[in-house]
Amino acid sequence: MSEPRKGLNSRLIRVFALQATLVSVATALGVWAAYAITEQYLVRQALTTEADYFLEQRAARPGFPVPETRNMKGYLIGPVAPEGARDDTADAIPAPLKALPGDYFGRVQLPDGEPIVMVRELTDGRRLILVFKEQQVTRLALLFGVAPLTIVLILIYTASWFTFRQSQALISPVVSLARLISRADVTDGKTLKARIEALKGEDADVDALADAFLRFLDRLEAFVERERSFTRYASHELRTPLAALRAGLDVMDQGASGEATQRLTRRMRSTLDDMQNLITTLLQLTRSREQPETAVTVSVRPLMADVAAQCKAALDDTTTQIELAIDPDLALPLPPTTVRLAATNLLRNACQYGDGWVKVTVDERALTVEDNGPGLTPEDLRAIGQPFYRGTTRVAGHGLGLALVLALCERHGWRFELRNREAGGACFSVYWS
Repeated sequence: MSEPRKGLNSRLIRVFALQATLVSVATALGVWAAYAITEQYLVRQALTTEADYFLEQRAARPGFPVPETRNMKGYLIGPVAPEGARDDTADAIPAPLKALPGDYFGRVQLPDGEPIVMVRELTDGRRLILVFKEQQVTRLALLFGVAPLTIVLILIYTASWFTFRQSQALISPVVSLARLISRADVTDGKTLKARIEALKGEDADVDALADAFLRFLDRLEAFVERERSFTRYASHELRTPLAALRAGLDVMDQGASGEATQRLTRRMRSTLDDMQNLITTLLQLTRSREQPETAVTVSVRPLMADVAAQCKAALDDTTTQIELAIDPDLALPLPPTTVRLAATNLLRNACQYGDGWVKVTVDERALTVEDNGPGLTPEDLRAIGQPFYRGTTRVAGHGLGLALVLALCERHGWRFELRNREAGGACFSVYWS
């Protein structure tokens, strides 16, 4: 299942969060780069200058002392010491410095820290070692580098938050309109139109969107009214010929002499019952959602047994085994006609597509009908519930049964689910709890 698409608010939050993250990363990289440049270039250049100056002075004055300040200490070690020169003894030099190669530059771990060390190889075989303690420089860099950057970050975040709040205010009418449409009762067109009209006036773009919705509602109401009128008229016009046909069958039934004729009349009568139920269902679906069928206490097992008998008679099915997994004492507060119509369509569908076995289960939560037929293909799972869809297995029918069940569930706030059984076949459930 694909993920649901994000709304405007979610997208704005994502954009501003990404912006803040990028600014933070860029700032962190800038601080790191400044620190690296300070160490690799500025400090190195300063130590190189100190070493050059020391060598110049030492050449002119052999007794010129090695550099030693608050932040830097020098060592001069080697096998030869000119007259007047001072070499540090091996004991005075920290052990990690002794093993450093010539022309070394980098950090060295010492007992009192990890200073930056430069080693200069001299022409007479000695080595000049300069140890730079950069803690003071680091503190200054923190004070004059990181602190201003932190202030800049705070200002950027504050500006981003203000911009985000302003953006939310700009899109709030659009979000309000979307929520209004998604939660609206489409059967109450006047109230919905009034609420949409109330949102107009804040923004020209919102007004254009609201006007488009209002025009769409007008077209939708006209279409629905045409469909309802057609259903009402068709149902009304069909009742008369059905009644006449039923009366004729009654006459034939009284004068029937052969078993074949009686079987034919029974099948025709069952077909008429099916048409009558279909008309009743269509009429029920055209009524207002504010007037659903009243729930009464229903003895479930006798009702389902009657539905099963009618389905087998209507289909002239003498081979299908219908198993009722229902507590004989189960009684539930349900709309009886609606439950009968839903069960009839589900059971008939199972008998038509099954392979000789159907199971009906009813409890306090749901009605479930299972069969051992070919099951549901991915195409069936996508399309079942659409009017006139008959599945990939061609059997008799008009493809209205499951569409009617789905419509009944929507009307009463029930949930309709369908799936394949692990043992083979299909399973249809109506959850009313």
